[in-house]
Amino acid sequence: YVQKQYSSDFVIIEIKKEEIKLDDIYQTKKYKDLFDSRFTFLVSLKPIPEEIKRLCKIACNILHTLSIYQSFVLIQFDEKSNKFVEWFEENIFEKDYIWK
Repeated sequence: YVQKQYSSDFVIIEIKKEEIKLDDIYQTKKYKDLFDSRFTFLVSLKPIPEEIKRLCKIACNILHTLSIYQSFVLIQFDEKSNKFVEWFEENIFEKDYIWK
């Protein structure tokens, strides 16, 4: 939950130790829809599977939202480097319009 001066937003962050599966995306999406979150992150310690990426490109409604001001992103976090190493489809922190 993020409180701003004139509004508030929900942030959903789901973290998985294992590889992201379609069921994980579905579960996270249910939370996103339930709370109408502005930012939704599904983070895994494993690389994002290629079959998940292909599926998300073909069935674009899986990750896409109705508003350009909302986002649903798959992320790989590397424990060794302590960094986010992959963002699918994109790193939202590099998009100015998201933060307005």
